[in-house]
Amino acid sequence: VHQDERTVGANSVSYDNATGRVAVKGGVDFEDAKLRVRSDTGSYDIDGTANFDQANFQLLDRNGRGFAKDIDAHPDGNVVLSQVRYTSCPVGNEDWMLQASSINLDTKREEGIARGVVMRFKGVPIFYTPYISFPLGDERKSGVLFPSFGHSGSNGFELEVPYYFNLAPNYDLTLTPGLLTSRGVELAGQFRFLSSNSHGQIDTTF
Repeated sequence: VHQDERTVGANSVSYDNATGRVAVKGGVDFEDAKLRVRSDTGSYDIDGTANFDQANFQLLDRNGRGFAKDIDAHPDGNVVLSQVRYTSCPVGNEDWMLQASSINLDTKREEGIARGVVMRFKGVPIFYTPYISFPLGDERKSGVLFPSFGHSGSNGFELEVPYYFNLAPNYDLTLTPGLLTSRGVELAGQFRFLSSNSHGQIDTTF
């Protein structure tokens, strides 16, 4: 089934002419400009509404993939995912895994919002936030970036949580508070600027 930028394929398709509802079963594939979904069962309406259960998904412009217990796509471009596991690692590698109770993707505003987020590294939870927003496209957006976690002989365990400030089209700032178990707390900053004939970067850590 093709409609505008959306495509739905399945082993079995049942179309209700009165309601415009398409019920799909067996190897369901759904794709639009931002999202690709594969599920065993689902439904699709000619107005653009779609629902998929126990679905694997891929964000086409962010090299990300995952699994959701339930996916609802709406005609206005919103996609709601429930009980989500998400990673940007290559297939076969899930060292970094993000879990969320729900993720809302607004494909028209190119903004995503996740709630109840836990980040895991090799199965160990290292970061939690009840709310986080992120861009879906190339547009920059102020907010918390993904934390980094590591260990070294001199620093001990290290945890850093960067915050990005999109100050202007030609300059920005990233502040990164952190904890080094063998040294104490730290604060790092990176300021970048761009002009018509020059560019520069200032890095500092205390």
